[in-house]
Amino acid sequence: MYEVELTAIVKNKAQVLKKLAEHASKPPHEVIYDDLYFDKKNELKERDSELRIRRKSFPQSGKTTNWLTLKEAPFDQKTRSKPEFETEIADFESAEAIFTGLGYTLDIRYTKNCMFYNATYKNVALEISVVELAELTETFIEIETQTEEFNQTEALFKVLYDFLEALGMSETDLTTMQYQNAVRESRAK
Repeated sequence: MYEVELTAIVKNKAQVLKKLAEHASKPPHEVIYDDLYFDKKNELKERDSELRIRRKSFPQSGKTTNWLTLKEAPFDQKTRSKPEFETEIADFESAEAIFTGLGYTLDIRYTKNCMFYNATYKNVALEISVVELAELTETFIEIETQTEEFNQTEALFKVLYDFLEALGMSETDLTTMQYQNAVRESRAK
């Protein structure tokens, strides 16, 4: 699965939230991510890949789900969009123990607070999240969709760029910064 994604730094949060509400197909919902990233002797970092266990907590319902994700090296360097393989898992702690037992070590753990919006734009289903992390001062927006066909990614990127403009943002707001690195740098200060 190809995750076609743009990540941008939000400079005018009130304006972006207003425009998101205009495009959203239903009210937004909050999700809190507890993300654990693993590596083994920097093998994944050297390949520019990521191995993650994620607990998603839904404050409105009290529900939680757990996910195992592998992201391969970016297929688009400009946006750092990556092929992604994800599956739901039953037991967060057991998955962590399995990775440790296989020789993987915890590289970093952090929490992301996300407000999710769903929209259909130019006949493409989009998932948009407004992201904040306690260690970072910036607010981010992620606009994404997925496809199984690589040859569809270019057209989907065009839709995402157009949607970014519809929110009053531009390509100059985009970032390729990875949250893991930014959080690591913030903690080192």
